[in-house]
Order: sequence, then structure tokens, then C-alpha cells
Amino acid sequence: MLGDVAARFFNGVVPKELASKALHAFKSLVLTGEIPTTDRQPAARRDTR
Repeated sequence: MLGDVAARFFNGVVPKELASKALHAFKSLVLTGEIPTTDRQPAARRDTR
């Protein structure tokens, strides 16, 4: 539903995948307070494997 509203707001300019990724990031931010990434954390310890 929110994706349909966004598409109407931008007159169909927003591609479906872009809107889907943006909504997924927004949901993650709202539910957990952060957007998950696969980037390493700068304060993480060195990988010993």
C-alpha cells in the first residue's frame, strides 16, 4: 500500500525495485533503529580465520 502511494506521488517515475529497497530499509530502520549492511564494522576485531 505504501509503495502504491509513493508511486502515485512520483507519478510512476519510481521504479518498483527502487521503491521496494527503500521501503525495506525504512522498515528495518523503524523496527531496529539501524539499516543492516554487509560492510565490516570499523571497530570489529581482526578476522583470525
